[in-house]
Amino acid sequence: MTNSNLRLWAEFDLDVDIEKAGEAEKAGRGRIRGIVSSEKKDADGEVILQDGLDFSWFKTHGFFTLEHPLNAMNVIGEPVELQKTTIGDGIAATEVVGELYLKDPVALGVWRKAVAIKKSGGQRRLGMSIEGRV
Repeated sequence: MTNSNLRLWAEFDLDVDIEKAGEAEKAGRGRIRGIVSSEKKDADGEVILQDGLDFSWFKTHGFFTLEHPLNAMNVIGEPVELQKTTIGDGIAATEVVGELYLKDPVALGVWRKAVAIKKSGGQRRLGMSIEGRV
């Protein structure tokens, strides 16, 4: 899978005690976290080796956007931390922690929807997708 385009969707969760979601709103930044990649076989039957991924540009220049493509009006947050982790039975993965800009009405809407889903006991989560070249 050399020089292929990658597009992946993954759930994110709030990285804050649900009872403190209002405090995050007042502070203007809402933390989220999610797995952005793993070595679990994907829908195309492919595995992405985590040691082969280079997130350096994303860490220093990347944004979270609402849908695609990247443009100023779609920007709703930024990554603040990327770390290697494991999922399931020790499957290598990469997790991102990011912050949504809650002073932006679109980002605030996404945040409030995620809070409402969690508070209501819903079993689903909003998601994020990543794209790039492998």
